[in-house]
Amino acid sequence: MTAQPPEDPHAEVIRRLNEAGTTVLLVEQNVRLGLALATHGVVMEGGRVRLAGTAAAVRDNPEIASLYLGGETRWTSESPPPSRTGRPGSPPTA
Repeated sequence: MTAQPPEDPHAEVIRRLNEAGTTVLLVEQNVRLGLALATHGVVMEGGRVRLAGTAAAVRDNPEIASLYLGGETRWTSESPPPSRTGRPGSPPTA
């Protein structure tokens, strides 16, 4: 089963641009969405690179999953959407 990102109005535009050969630098606090759209990911903390690699390697890293994905390394369209910040326990914002 492949990961399904939360719905976002910009996601399809980003996908189309990338499929057309345009490189997109996406700075996104919603970790699930960012990694679902990316081929490579970088997690920064305190101005330093904490982890860099393929999107799948970053997403599946147990420490990153615990800190930023609520412990889940895989998600489906049935998973509840993450908070706007993508951090566990953060209240959703409108």
